[in-house]
Amino acid sequence: MAQEKVSKKPYDYSTREGIHPISWEDFHGICKALAQAVFAFQPEIIIPIGRGGYYPGTLLAHMLQEEVYPVRLSRRINDQVKY
Repeated sequence: MAQEKVSKKPYDYSTREGIHPISWEDFHGICKALAQAVFAFQPEIIIPIGRGGYYPGTLLAHMLQEEVYPVRLSRRINDQVKY
């Protein structure tokens, strides 16, 4: 079975619109507010989704003292957006 070559060229984020950079302190504050908001629902697990969700998911799991089960989803096949 031949392996297909996948591009290692980094994604160009400069073309994205609506991006607002935040500091790590802001990030922590946002996650803390989210943890406080969902605490009443008593989640038993946190499922962060890769490509951006691992950091907040891990922090939320830590703050809520719950297990974390990371997953990875992609809308790309062979480095081409399909979905």
